[in-house]
Amino acid sequence: MMSGEMEPFFPLAEQFVTQEEPTYCALGSLTMVMNALGVDPQRRWKDATGPGWRWWADEMFAPSGSCLPSLESVRRDGVSLDSFTQIAAASGASVALHRPAPVGVGTEDSFRDSLAAAAATPDSFAVVNFCRATLGQTGSGHFSPVGGYHRGSDSVLVLDVARFKYP
Repeated sequence: MMSGEMEPFFPLAEQFVTQEEPTYCALGSLTMVMNALGVDPQRRWKDATGPGWRWWADEMFAPSGSCLPSLESVRRDGVSLDSFTQIAAASGASVALHRPAPVGVGTEDSFRDSLAAAAATPDSFAVVNFCRATLGQTGSGHFSPVGGYHRGSDSVLVLDVARFKYP
């Protein structure tokens, strides 16, 4: 915290959620980030007849009639990295996709630089997509927001939206 590498932690911690379905890690991550950013979902959450609250929830990211994946397809198949960025952008977020080498354009250092930049900015958030199996965990691809990055130890604080699985 003293080094300024944990700026996203408190805004994200205030919005911490557990994904609503086993395959909703992308949507749970977006719920946290969009609420931390204060992005208006342009519709009410929950009670549409009363005053309601304009607040993001997992089920709000697949509006009917859109080109975004349906909630049924997300429940069945999850979300790809490219679909994640499409959903975030369509929901009002400014998105920059950074891939580590050798998968795409960029290097491991540029990926670390993007993590460090997000960790030093209170209104910029990183969401990582990683393979649980490489960490010795059950499952495969997973999304979660980053609460901070410590460059000195090359450590990332992942705020895992799958609290039911890895509390």
